[in-house]
Amino acid sequence: MILKNTDFNPNCGEYLTLRVTIAEGTNFITLWVTNGAGLGSETNFMVVKSDLTLELTGTDGDLWNATVNVSGVISEPTYSVWVNGVQGTNYGDGTWSANNVPVSVGGVASFDMSASSGGGDPDSNTNMDKPAEIVTVQYGDGKSAIGLEQGWNHTTHTRTKNYNNNYIIDGNGQYASQGWVETVVDYDGDTASGGGWSDYVMSSTNPGVYYEHDIPDTGADYYGMGFIGGDEDSNYQISSVPDEDLDEMGDVGYTGYGDTGAWVTHYYANNVHWAWDKDGNHEDLTVDARMRMQLLTGGKAGSGKLNLFCISAWAQEYGAPAETSQWQGTQQWNIDSTRIMVMGKYLNTNGNAYVVLPDNSAPDLDLEIPGVRHYNAAAGVQKYHSHFEVFVHQPWPNYPNDIFDPDAVPLGYPIVNGFDPGHAWWELVTEAPREAIYYFSKNHSGRWANSEVGFEAATTLNWLIVLSGECPTAPGKFPYYTSDPKDVQRTYNIGFPGLLGGLNHCENIYWNTPVYNLCNNNCVNQTFITGGAAGVLLPNDWDPEDFGFDLPPSDP
Repeated sequence: MILKNTDFNPNCGEYLTLRVTIAEGTNFITLWVTNGAGLGSETNFMVVKSDLTLELTGTDGDLWNATVNVSGVISEPTYSVWVNGVQGTNYGDGTWSANNVPVSVGGVASFDMSASSGGGDPDSNTNMDKPAEIVTVQYGDGKSAIGLEQGWNHTTHTRTKNYNNNYIIDGNGQYASQGWVETVVDYDGDTASGGGWSDYVMSSTNPGVYYEHDIPDTGADYYGMGFIGGDEDSNYQISSVPDEDLDEMGDVGYTGYGDTGAWVTHYYANNVHWAWDKDGNHEDLTVDARMRMQLLTGGKAGSGKLNLFCISAWAQEYGAPAETSQWQGTQQWNIDSTRIMVMGKYLNTNGNAYVVLPDNSAPDLDLEIPGVRHYNAAAGVQKYHSHFEVFVHQPWPNYPNDIFDPDAVPLGYPIVNGFDPGHAWWELVTEAPREAIYYFSKNHSGRWANSEVGFEAATTLNWLIVLSGECPTAPGKFPYYTSDPKDVQRTYNIGFPGLLGGLNHCENIYWNTPVYNLCNNNCVNQTFITGGAAGVLLPNDWDPEDFGFDLPPSDP
């Protein structure tokens, strides 16, 4: 299934929902997106259909605010609903709502929804496989705007801003935010109105409440500061992280001095300084800014499983603003993805970088564009899970219930049922795209991913001979595809290194197919060996009947 979206260009405050019909069981979905420059990116993911329907259908409030109200629909009238850690109200009529839901800071607003029959937040369950996410942990900037207009007084505007969000391992053994704090200091030195200054601190422990000092009503503009609000406490909102300047008033969404295309978001600025003298007027702008992000790899509590991650990023370089127009009309252009670095790696031509990291870790993203002094950037992450699936067709799957005399051992048990000896085979399942597998394996082993394969004799052998103590042999055959019924099926989480180990083993037996031996190198033995190569310890049986009964429980 290929999902293509070619006409959706998200602006601030918009969100996209893809409605895809899925079948019962596990569905494999491929999503392909292309940007305006023609660069594409592909991701794969698995979806298991649930009987529960839970959907977010509306938001009440701007997505750059600290919190918003959200609402949606649910198929279970008695389930509790949670959104970003806040419990909502299930009205029992198929609808729900949640108030004061925190909005993720920086990048795309994300809402993690869950529902439970037990009443508690399902996300607090240590068995839950938390998704990976990129979070902002620190941001700082310093700005100044100095203006001297002919016949007018001198104005000076300065601002410093610091944002810190602390993520640590919580009591569940998983990364969680311990609360953020933002501090801002503004100074308005407008000599015409007497000047003034303000500072405030806001924290996640009491969002929407600000602690402020000495904010005189000067009526002065906050030129180029990106400052949101006026001189009253109620006007203040959490300002953007990273900081943004839309127009000379600094009011996000205000378009009286230019259109929204003038939006400048200061992800990184290294001693940027612009100055103009024109028609007797002088203007001087400076900015320094730096944002720090971390990749939270997610996973189940206590897990250190190594998984593959795809980090995608986008960046835009800034040039000179229009003369005497603050940040309006700032020159800007996209930066080629191959110039962007994350975690010490340059992105490929598709704008992606692949890394293998353990669950429940929080490495720095280290997004940078060497040699560029002023730019905006954004990043996203996709985590790819990998599993080893084992299938067994047993000759006597219901023994002793499938014979008339439960006290009599059937002829051939447990080796063969008439001419049916059973079979064992496997599948190395992954969400990872082929380009990532090839990048790490450096061979064509990716061909065996997401395909049920097995090992079999190239010629027919009589398993009954084994009962007499003989071990017949024949040339081996790989891959061997079967339509045998699956009497036993198990799924094991193997991580990305386990996937590569299993795929490389498949590639090896393809080029160096071993001799098939009924006693010690048959379909069961090769399933056991492939499982070991993938990091899964399976029972060292040799016949499908015992192998199926002895398989450990699934560990998805």
